[in-house]
Amino acid sequence: MKHFLRVITPVILLVIVLGLSSCGSMSRKTETFVLNREISNLSTGTLKVETKNGKISVQPWDNDYIKIEGEKFAQGIGDLDKELDKIDIVYREFGDSVSVYAEFPDSVNSFFKAMNHGAGFRLLIPKDRFNEIETRTSNGEVDLTSLNGRAIVNTSNGKVNLSDINGYINVNTSNGDVSLYNINAEMDIDTSNGKIIFSGCTATGFKNSFVTSNSRIYGDLILPVSGDMKMSTSNGAIDLNIPMNAQVHFRANTSNAGIDVTGLSYILNKSDKGYKEGRINNGGLNLSLKTSNGKIRLTGN
Repeated sequence: MKHFLRVITPVILLVIVLGLSSCGSMSRKTETFVLNREISNLSTGTLKVETKNGKISVQPWDNDYIKIEGEKFAQGIGDLDKELDKIDIVYREFGDSVSVYAEFPDSVNSFFKAMNHGAGFRLLIPKDRFNEIETRTSNGEVDLTSLNGRAIVNTSNGKVNLSDINGYINVNTSNGDVSLYNINAEMDIDTSNGKIIFSGCTATGFKNSFVTSNSRIYGDLILPVSGDMKMSTSNGAIDLNIPMNAQVHFRANTSNAGIDVTGLSYILNKSDKGYKEGRINNGGLNLSLKTSNGKIRLTGN
């Protein structure tokens, strides 16, 4: 009986939603917003930005206040003006922390009304005011630039673009590329069905991880001299350009493709089909490279 209820309940919900949809045509309405907010606490702190179904962009500027602009939307059947009014853009301060977020109507009631809500943000923030920025959205892209400190990014079904960050980076997304430009940080990057791309990047710290699936990991990366680094994907190549003087112990594992090390002084300790283990220069960093159905290439530059 319990199994029957588990199966039939989603069916009933689907029938309800389809029935509601048949009562009227689905439409969408948007509304832009602009807010300027002074920061009462002048000490360096944390910025948190949260929304859903929308993009988040955070960039520095030369003014001493925060500009919050963007667009909110309601999509469904019924009074969309009324639904837009239910979406609040909130700015709050807690000590040295600032929170900016979109507050939405109850998601359960929205489901039964066949209504969808969302909001996208673009924030302009005073330079060097924050040493930690945390963003959270869904079905939206995240762009973040110019930070000395910690960047924590969470989204889904959206790409992530990070540039000019020094410190620490943690990214969790899905179905989107992660592009890293001019980064000098310890990094923990996790995506799926999206590329991980390095451009002018330096990995620091003792533990760096780059994980994706069904896509490539590639670009120019300066490696730390010690610690652990993992790069893992599937159905995609790993193709790294690293300095010729890099100090690395590497283990490379793939299937149905080759492993190449070029332009680097290295010694192989083990070499089998689809697997190579060795030392570049005098060794140092423990570098694990793993994929399937994709080539692995380390090139010195």
